[in-house]
Amino acid sequence: MKKEKEAPLGAITLEGLNEQEERLIGDTSFKQLSHSLSRGSITNACFDPSSLREVAPVFSIHIDTLPVANQKASGRCWIFAALNFLREIVAKKCNIKEFELSQNYLALFDKIEKANFALEALLSLAEREPTDRVYMHLLNCPISDGGQWDMFVSLVKKYGVMPKSAFPETFQSENTRESDALVNARIRSFAALSHKLVKEGKLDEARKEKEKAIEEIRRLFFACFGVPPKTFNFVYVDSKKKHHIERGFTPISFYEKFIGEDLDLYQSLINSPTKDKPYNRNFTVDYHGNVIEGK
Repeated sequence: MKKEKEAPLGAITLEGLNEQEERLIGDTSFKQLSHSLSRGSITNACFDPSSLREVAPVFSIHIDTLPVANQKASGRCWIFAALNFLREIVAKKCNIKEFELSQNYLALFDKIEKANFALEALLSLAEREPTDRVYMHLLNCPISDGGQWDMFVSLVKKYGVMPKSAFPETFQSENTRESDALVNARIRSFAALSHKLVKEGKLDEARKEKEKAIEEIRRLFFACFGVPPKTFNFVYVDSKKKHHIERGFTPISFYEKFIGEDLDLYQSLINSPTKDKPYNRNFTVDYHGNVIEGK
């Protein structure tokens, strides 16, 4: 008989696992925990109701703002935050107490632009080896929900904005994990094919494959988020309960009439006091953007 090899130092052993499992079988508190977690979240299972005592939502500084907007199970915080800034301008001009701009509208075109941005970047790097660090980084997560101010500015300048009533949320816009995963898989498949074609000197064929990929991606996102209207009416009731309707806006004309801010006048400030990031300088990150012709 062969002598069993000793497990390397630090390895998980079957003996150790079996011993723990035996202890857990008779552990009443573990059973209660297991029953709770099998049908609910960890956060809810460990919630202590006494933590709410004497926590009054009263603050010494109060800033009047419109009601909170909910991004649900998506990472669109930057779009919500930036649109919250713009909606305050609309609400003040129209004397509205409740109002939202369509987060779905900008998120849709952000997804499409990001996918196109990633495809173009991967095509420009197709001659590099798959183990190239920049190439690998782009393939790790070609698109996601995240973004920052300059990306928002690029979207608004190109696509404008519209009221949420003109283009409301969908299940997919509030739950973006699956659509992101599908699109990232499609982008990676394009990267594999374009790498092969470019290595063979077939750049024209690679570009045709890129156009095919972005058309498929647009189709998916339009199915998930909806096809936005080209024109819409703005209907609202002001704080004096007076009904208003203004007709025939485009997203650009709506922005120009009700907002009109020059977004290029604003800067996104960071505080990262390291030697390579001195104060009072502008910085950018390679291959981090959405609209190719944008900021």
